Amino acid sequence: MPLIELNIRFPSQNQVIIKFDDDETETLEFQSPFDKNDFSDIAWYLETFAAQYIADVDIKRAEEIANRLKELGEKLFNSVFTDSTARRLFNSFQDCDEKRLITLSANHPAILSLPWELLREPKGTFLMNEKLSIRRRYAGAGGGRKAFKVAGKDRLQVLFVVSRPSGAGFLNPRSEALAIMQALQEKQANIYSARSKYRFPVTLKYCKNT
Repeated sequence: MPLIELNIRFPSQNQVIIKFDDDETETLEFQSPFDKNDFSDIAWYLETFAAQYIADVDIKRAEEIANRLKELGEKLFNSVFTDSTARRLFNSFQDCDEKRLITLSANHPAILSLPWELLREPKGTFLMNEKLSIRRRYAGAGGGRKAFKVAGKDRLQVLFVVSRPSGAGFLNPRSEALAIMQALQEKQANIYSARSKYRFPVTLKYCKNT
């Protein structure tokens, strides 16, 4: 079954072009609908609250942010699909029964870092709840070294990469890994023996040899 793709391409930080099949919009103006407070709230909700929800955190703030996710998702949707041609292409994309993919192409961190997973059609649902995927593509990426051959191993290894932005304070690198380990131990205790290992920095050589 073919994969149906809708491409949202950003030639610049303030311009967007929507393409579906052989049809595309002209270059449209784009403006991020989020301010610094929105970014701060989303980051806190996903990083701090999600990792420490059983600790002494601000439950009221978390509920307020959760209740705003629909609004934020609709604002993000309208920032790219308000134009009549863009909306027509989106509707054609939605009418397809095959597996669907939304690709966001840009070379601007400000665009790629937007929470596109929140996309929500007004009076509809979050697009991630439908039969589609969302991916980011760094425009111009390609080439590079050849993929190395992977040797089969007797266990599954999952690599969690945790970034530490300047001035962000401490981010616990083990929180997400521990959640996965606990889930494995609870659901498949007799099959998997889960363990974690902290590594800094992570190198390609280390990943290939462990």
